[in-house]
Amino acid sequence: MIGERRGELRLILWAWGVVMWGLACYWLAEPQFSRQVLALYAIGYLLIGLLGHLLLIGNAPRADQVVFPLVYMLTGLGLMSVLRLRPELALRQFLWVFIGVAWMGIAAGYPHWHRLVYWKYSSAVVGLLLLLLTTLLGYEAGGARRWLALGGFRFEPVELVRVLLVIFLAGYLSQARKLLQGTKGKFLGLSLPEPRYVGPLVTMWILFMFVLVAQRDLGAAFLFYGIFQAMLLVATGNMAYLVVGACMAAVGAGLAYRLFSHVQVRFQAWWNPWVRLESGGYQIAQSLFSLGAGGIFGRGWGRGAAASTVPAVHTDFVFSSLAEELGLLGSGAVLFLYLFLVMRTVRAALLANDEFLQLLTIGIGSLFAIQAIVIIGGVIKMIPMTGITMPFISYGGSSLISSYLLVGAILGISHGG
Repeated sequence: MIGERRGELRLILWAWGVVMWGLACYWLAEPQFSRQVLALYAIGYLLIGLLGHLLLIGNAPRADQVVFPLVYMLTGLGLMSVLRLRPELALRQFLWVFIGVAWMGIAAGYPHWHRLVYWKYSSAVVGLLLLLLTTLLGYEAGGARRWLALGGFRFEPVELVRVLLVIFLAGYLSQARKLLQGTKGKFLGLSLPEPRYVGPLVTMWILFMFVLVAQRDLGAAFLFYGIFQAMLLVATGNMAYLVVGACMAAVGAGLAYRLFSHVQVRFQAWWNPWVRLESGGYQIAQSLFSLGAGGIFGRGWGRGAAASTVPAVHTDFVFSSLAEELGLLGSGAVLFLYLFLVMRTVRAALLANDEFLQLLTIGIGSLFAIQAIVIIGGVIKMIPMTGITMPFISYGGSSLISSYLLVGAILGISHGG
């Protein structure tokens, strides 16, 4: 079985070598940084790769051999970013990566992913209950009530809810696909579906959006909206869903702007950060300066100024730091890694022998793609900042562990075919 995954091992070692080159550049830029810490980082990162590789050999030897190395490379960039930008948080991020990789290996070995179709409504109900619990008992950070605390441990339930949402959508759409493709009539050239078949989806969409807006977690609301739209479009091919959904989103965005000062501040800071440096525009302005300073080839790893000028550089604005230090070419390579990950996800979906598994895999790929697009769009000022994380790169345990769980699902599905 080891021989079956030699290609994956070679890619893991190549990714490790690239990250070690980055560490060497960092040490040359900051020679006072502890060599012992860098050595431990190098060893720990290698062990993470070998752990994931061995788990997949044992649990999913026929799984896609490119997905984990891609995620491993993105994770390495994230770990280097945290070590560079917030050294005091690096050990905690390492621990979360180890936990995430372990969960990935366990999930990849689960042989009954197709049975989750029977838990679609349970997944939706549990997801809603988690969001309601956060609304009632959670505490606010960054203008949104998105955190729960258990003792000294805190986490974001919405990261688990996104997994449950994808399961619900994949389950419902796989069973009602043909019914949703039917038409009740036409309006402005668009085929309209039967209301009784689309009703459960619309009801669930409204409930999720209502609770998230009540939490003022508009980043998660935007992400969930994107997942709904992407999976509906893939499952039915009906553009009416896209048009109606876009109209509903526009109305919802307008109401959110009217009702919440937090949304107004973010929108105004995005629209013209230069005149609102004291009330939300500072981070966006500094992010744009960092992007411009990187040029084509970048300043070099460890030589950027974003660590001291952008307050949330290790979370919301981690891409601006990467672009400053790696330049247009390096940040473009990061985008290519995400693109290739989504492509391998689509490949796994096409090879799956079950309609539910196909939609589940497409949903996971859509989630990663939307997250990356939204966070990068916010950093380069294409859209307002939303507060969601950049998959595998941004600091944060809840997002990292749930993302690795989703990767485990992709690998498990590709293993089982």
